[in-house]
Amino acid sequence: MEQRQGFRELPAGEQAAFELACERYGFAPTQFEITGFTEETDVAHGRFVTVRRYGGRAQSYHADCVGQWVREFEVDLTCRFFK
Repeated sequence: MEQRQGFRELPAGEQAAFELACERYGFAPTQFEITGFTEETDVAHGRFVTVRRYGGRAQSYHADCVGQWVREFEVDLTCRFFK
């Protein structure tokens, strides 16, 4: 069974880091749908966060370390993955 979270249910630090990353690259956080989830039957793989740009691409990030998924999201912004 999967446990899902919306953006506002993610840790406050992750929300703030995501919003700052968006601003640095000229995006508004509202341009993205963020979903966090933990696969309870596969705890070895931990927590994931999926970022989907409305009308565009989506990417899932492994989120075991604090802030790891935001750093990977920022790399994708740098590479113009979400353009």
